[in-house]
Amino acid sequence: MMKKIIGVMFLCLSILIALPYQTGQARIADAQVALGGITYRSDINRVIRIYGRPSKIMSSGSIYCWGTSFEVFNDSGKVMGITTTANNGIETPAGIHVGMAESVITQTYGRAEDTGTDSSGRKYYGYSSSNNGCFIFRTKNGKIVEIDIVAGLY
Repeated sequence: MMKKIIGVMFLCLSILIALPYQTGQARIADAQVALGGITYRSDINRVIRIYGRPSKIMSSGSIYCWGTSFEVFNDSGKVMGITTTANNGIETPAGIHVGMAESVITQTYGRAEDTGTDSSGRKYYGYSSSNNGCFIFRTKNGKIVEIDIVAGLY
């Protein structure tokens, strides 16, 4: 699990480094970088009030899981990452969720600041907000299979 967190953080860092050299990409408004009503840096207790007690807590309290498809990464009581991997009702404020067509990503958010293929062979689209949060959509066979949000690296 720690490899996944490090991989997502590395991807965000590469997006942030590349930003000054990119033109024409859209940045997402801070309020739009959310999943299921949760933003990064939200209080973890707010997440628990919304979704109830997690079904599992791992890594000494740093990963809260609801089922097998919704994870929230906690650091000192603040949300530092969110991942959803199924069509489980968790979506962005724009209504994007796992299972939708890949094309809705760029139709909704514009050209990604970073794209590529991850180590699992999934294509990814990376976006940041004005305060450097990262929004990462992963796709396979033309469908969204995972959505991640992590705090940007300063």
